[in-house]
Amino acid sequence: MVSGSNNQVLTSNGSGGIVAESNLTFDGSFLFISGNSQQYGIQYNQSGIVSGITTDTLLSRILTSSGSSAVFDYYVRNTSTQGMRSGQIISVWDQSTNATFVDYSTPDLNASTIPVKFKVENNGTFVSLIAVIASGTWNIGASSRVTF
Repeated sequence: MVSGSNNQVLTSNGSGGIVAESNLTFDGSFLFISGNSQQYGIQYNQSGIVSGITTDTLLSRILTSSGSSAVFDYYVRNTSTQGMRSGQIISVWDQSTNATFVDYSTPDLNASTIPVKFKVENNGTFVSLIAVIASGTWNIGASSRVTF
């Protein structure tokens, strides 16, 4: 007998036992994932929020073999001034170490968000979206999807 709640997905604990996963449920129609998730293959989506950022921070990492292009949706908010903006970064890369991107964003709301910039790097294995922080403390939410 495995203890757990209705619709929890069962996984192996690596020692021959079974675990009812509280953050992974299936109701017969929909698979629900609470927390961070990554999916490799035909479809690749990733999202998350990082709070209290004061230095350069990795926000998303995609295998270069997953495709050749991705769109990153983001928002930034300064924890003291409440300055915020939302935007979209469109990127493309090759299977070597080249990548390029463009950042489209809303105008700032409440206060300046100039201290937050982004860069996209390709190390040959992963393409990374990195927040580059010049000053302040920031909360940043980002999602990514590979568009091939």
